[in-house]
Amino acid sequence: MVSRKIKALKPNKAAGPDWITFKLLRLDEPAIVSPLTKLYARSIIKAEVYNQWKKAHLSLVFEKDDPTDKSNYRAISLLNVPVKSLNRVYQTQC
Repeated sequence: MVSRKIKALKPNKAAGPDWITFKLLRLDEPAIVSPLTKLYARSIIKAEVYNQWKKAHLSLVFEKDDPTDKSNYRAISLLNVPVKSLNRVYQTQC
């Protein structure tokens, strides 16, 4: 299942604080599926996420109108790629 979720991730998304890109995860997929599966299973069983995975890069994205007006921006969180695939696995399990 983890392999399918990795393959389903969109490769054009930005990397999070760990700088692991979707492309890198896909290239290393055969070697990384087993360790990720164990980490994901442990995370789901214990109902906790590793502290490193809780970190995100916050970025402001311009929406419309006047760029000097703060209300014309929205914040997005760039999460670590393994967390994004964990979220997909968790959604499937629950």
